[in-house]
Amino acid sequence: VDAAATLAAARVAELADAAAALDASAFDAASGSSFADALDAVSGAASDAAEETGAQRMEGILSPISDRLEAFVLGTQALFEKQGVPYPLGSSIIFTTFVVKALTYPFTKSQVEATLNIQNLAPQTDAVREKYKDDPERMNIEINRLYEENQVSPLAGCVPILLTLPVVWGLYRAFNNASIDGSFDEPWFFIPSLAGPSPDRTLAWLLPLDENYAPPIGWHDAGLYLIVPILTVLSQYVSMEILKPPKDVNKDPDAPDPNDSVLLQLLPLFIGYVSLTVPAGLTLYWLFNNLFTTATQVYLRQGGGAVAKIEKSENVVVKVPLGCAVVDLSTAQTQPRDAPYEGPYIIYGDETNAESVDSVDRTEDSFESIARAAASSGGAFYTTPEERSAATAKWASLLENRGTRARNPADREMATVAELEAVIAEFKQGGFEQEAREVADALNALNAMGGDDALAALVERGKQTRAEEEKRAMRDAVGANEEDKTASGLPSLEELNSAR
Repeated sequence: VDAAATLAAARVAELADAAAALDASAFDAASGSSFADALDAVSGAASDAAEETGAQRMEGILSPISDRLEAFVLGTQALFEKQGVPYPLGSSIIFTTFVVKALTYPFTKSQVEATLNIQNLAPQTDAVREKYKDDPERMNIEINRLYEENQVSPLAGCVPILLTLPVVWGLYRAFNNASIDGSFDEPWFFIPSLAGPSPDRTLAWLLPLDENYAPPIGWHDAGLYLIVPILTVLSQYVSMEILKPPKDVNKDPDAPDPNDSVLLQLLPLFIGYVSLTVPAGLTLYWLFNNLFTTATQVYLRQGGGAVAKIEKSENVVVKVPLGCAVVDLSTAQTQPRDAPYEGPYIIYGDETNAESVDSVDRTEDSFESIARAAASSGGAFYTTPEERSAATAKWASLLENRGTRARNPADREMATVAELEAVIAEFKQGGFEQEAREVADALNALNAMGGDDALAALVERGKQTRAEEEKRAMRDAVGANEEDKTASGLPSLEELNSAR
């Protein structure tokens, strides 16, 4: 039996190392507290069995915590007994477990929220890993950048667990020390004694069976002591199934699922074995601790108790930005300003080049294509060749059909205020509300400048400018000197004769 206990301790330690390498979502809260308690229990059972003097109190660095929790358990037991609460010891164990869970609830909530953030960010990190699977250094840089942009740390869920572990371990040590001191010698409902079934913490109460296939303490008492360990194992399996994260549909269905690991499936059985070698009071603690843990996790994960700040993304695609390019103007190939530009317009993943752009039939009615291009693009980037062709046709048509505009305002035929008002009325009558608003905005700007008076002043300034240009041109034609070029008026008779 001593060898079996030692072997169990070594195997559970191996389970701890293997489970730590799994994904956080596969083994975070489903069995966190129970696993830690089971590990301590097996270690304690092995060391206790090795002692010839029997079980010993657990002392050490956690003694301040465990001693205070033990005092709280015994004090609560005395209070319940004074108040007439049935089974005061078992009630005290359950109450103390609940109080510890309530005190550590804020840390549990923080840990669950951190885990949910990591899970919701998993599609993006998986896309980055797939994109840079051949470049591990770049992959790590992009994943770290993704964590920084979303203000998420993959280690954020570890801190709350580390803060609660001393309390959880201290609680187990408190129950263990209380059982060693003889405080558990009290029945609880169907359990004959919370200090049983074996004072030396072995399986001698159950094995070996006699010639009638009965355990040493008889099937009646043995059956009563087996109820809580069986319930503990079953609750552990139910908890693991309820808290199992959903499978990612984007992952390979043939890939191994860490939630179906053999180590995780065997873990409840190891906890069940340990519960057979310790006092029934400790097994009762494990059962209710698992129930409280599962209820808390269900509320936080599925009941809205914990809210992730990152929403889960679907169909994530990693795109590489085009970035910037330095152009050497001395060697760059340029086009004249009057040459029409017909593309190509390049986006990431577009393999169309300038030679493969379809020619546009400018006589074809492409109103829908032009409207689609105008609605979907705000600049020089379009998503399909059709939209690029529509935009090219639009601007080519506008350039071909544009009217000539005189340089001098005096040579222009500018609409008066009355003419603009008539245009607005015609647009409204024809149902062109957008065009009517645009002309109305121009009319308001003209009225703000002075209306027809502003137009007349503009024409007058144009006439003056034209007269000055004509005088300057005439003086240049007769070869006037630099000083005379700045003078005003027509050239003199002497200048005209000399010019002949």
